[in-house]
Amino acid sequence: MRSLLIGCLAVVVGAACSTPAVTPVPAVSVPPTMTDRTERAARTRACPTTPTLIGRVQDVQLNEISGVVESTKNPDVLFVHNDSGDSPRFFAINRRGETLAELDLESVPLLIDAEDIALGRGPGDGSYIYLGDTGNNFASFGQGIPRRKAVLYRIPEPDLPSSARNLKLPLREAFPIVLTFPDGARDVEAFFIDPASGDLIAISKQPDGRSQVLTATAAQLAGGGGELALLGELRFGQAPLT
Repeated sequence: MRSLLIGCLAVVVGAACSTPAVTPVPAVSVPPTMTDRTERAARTRACPTTPTLIGRVQDVQLNEISGVVESTKNPDVLFVHNDSGDSPRFFAINRRGETLAELDLESVPLLIDAEDIALGRGPGDGSYIYLGDTGNNFASFGQGIPRRKAVLYRIPEPDLPSSARNLKLPLREAFPIVLTFPDGARDVEAFFIDPASGDLIAISKQPDGRSQVLTATAAQLAGGGGELALLGELRFGQAPLT
């Protein structure tokens, strides 16, 4: 099952996407808004509606992949991590599912419940990995360890060649970003970094079907965290959701 899952995920992040043919725009004067729409359409990548298996995860250590993100430095590299119960680490694999490297976070004592991984800006406008120890099953289902905070770890994105195989790399720099909630703990299962603003957008999972959308500014992330702000709410059917 996990091999099929990562194959599908790889498709989502662009493995099986192709740039559609774009008819050249005649060289005529057009309003700026039309130009903007044409340029956006030309940059759009179309993905098939049916996932395509492109690889199989081969490392038995990757037994419950929870998050995946495509490297900005090498499009053949995907950064992935396990769900709760794993040590402070993540992995780099290629699109065939082969392990390139295990990356150990030497300065992080414990990951309680890692849920997602993202790439975004950081100090000096460099590219950084954000690994989220944000899960909270107690908040969702009354199970596990009660947590009042979520933690992101900001790590400079490593530059890994496609030729790497089964490396074990220690990473000494992992900047903790501690986040609190405006109205009680939440189980944050997904997040991303806005590429334009550098802000964090996080989505909680709740069994009542009402998931909060929360945010922290780029300045908060740079300063080590703070209280998340509520942006809105997503509704997914009727409670109880499992």
